[in-house]
Amino acid sequence: MDRSLKSGVWIAATLVMFAVVFVALVALVSLSGSSAGGTRSSGRTVLVVSDTLYLCSEFCKESATITANNRKSVVHPTSLIVDGRKVGDLDEAARAVEVRVKFGTITF
Repeated sequence: MDRSLKSGVWIAATLVMFAVVFVALVALVSLSGSSAGGTRSSGRTVLVVSDTLYLCSEFCKESATITANNRKSVVHPTSLIVDGRKVGDLDEAARAVEVRVKFGTITF
C-alpha cells in the first residue's frame, strides 16, 4: 500500500472517530437533566424536574427550595417565589406541586 494512501486512511479514521465522540457528547448534554422530590409533613408532594446538569433542592417543614440554572425557586404552602419575587399562587389544599425548569423557564 502506498504511504500517502495509508496516511489518508489514518486521517479519515481520525475524523470519523472525532465525529462519533462529538455526536455522543452532544447527545449526552441534550438528554441530561435532574429531578428531585419530597413529601411535606402535610402530605403535599413537591416534584422538581430540570433540564439542567446542576440541581440543588432543600426540603424543610412546609417549603421546598430549588436552585437550578442559577435561579432560586421557593415553594411555600400558598405561593411560588422565584429569585425573591412572587410569581404565582398555589392552592393550599393541593396535594402535589410539580415545578419544571426548561431552557431557563420555570413552570408549575
